[in-house]
Amino acid sequence: MRDIALRYRPGRLGIADALDATEEIFAPFAAAGATIEPRHRWEIVDDEDEGLTLTANGSPRSFAEAMRLHQLRAKRMPDHVDLSVDAVLVVDAAADDLAAAALFWLALALPNHDW
Repeated sequence: MRDIALRYRPGRLGIADALDATEEIFAPFAAAGATIEPRHRWEIVDDEDEGLTLTANGSPRSFAEAMRLHQLRAKRMPDHVDLSVDAVLVVDAAADDLAAAALFWLALALPNHDW
């Protein structure tokens, strides 16, 4: 799991709670052996932040990554949603690797959650 980006609503959800909730989402993947991008590399977007820059962690991104982050920042979260998480899943394994297949299907089965 890489390029993890989360958007949270301050005042209703603290930054530490948002990070913990995001980590909880990826816990089943980590338990199954997936490598999760470290928390210090996650893009964190405050829902009240008006700066819609196309950079993350102060460094330029590829055009596709910049557009994905721009869409995350520009998307209006419904009033009842306090956390929105976006990530890229990369499965780099042989076709007969059952653990990789399980991670892939786990990702596809991950439902949308509203916090």
